[in-house]
Amino acid sequence: MKKLLSIILSTVLIIMGNSIPILASNSTDSSQYINSANIGVSPYEPSDISPNGTGIPSKVWDISDDGRYDFAGNSYEQPLYTEYKLTGKDSYTIHITNNSNYKLTVKVKTRTHTYSTNTLAANTTSDYSVTGMKASTKFYIYFAGASQDFSGYIE
Repeated sequence: MKKLLSIILSTVLIIMGNSIPILASNSTDSSQYINSANIGVSPYEPSDISPNGTGIPSKVWDISDDGRYDFAGNSYEQPLYTEYKLTGKDSYTIHITNNSNYKLTVKVKTRTHTYSTNTLAANTTSDYSVTGMKASTKFYIYFAGASQDFSGYIE
């Protein structure tokens, strides 16, 4: 009897062990809602990780040399980040349009410091300045919201 019970228990564990990955692969992943047409933004925070790693490249966009940086993005609940670290000036102007029916939070930051936090109401456009940086500061822009749909630029 103990041997039969042991066989039944082993069979159940094998079946459950094989079905868990199947169930996990069918779960809803918010990253699937990220639009492949995102421009200049990524769901990964800029880091010093090299290209093709787990984060985005640490490439730098020098606004004083390369000109304004355009961005646009769509995402369902997952934050987006600029694909480049930005640098080159000590003050910047950001123009952004929130096309979503939800508020959008925009942060200008480095890993250790936030220079600006702005929240745009649904379906609005905003222009604002970011100051207090050195021209050599390398920062990125962080976008967060329940359902994001935005476009804009920084110069």
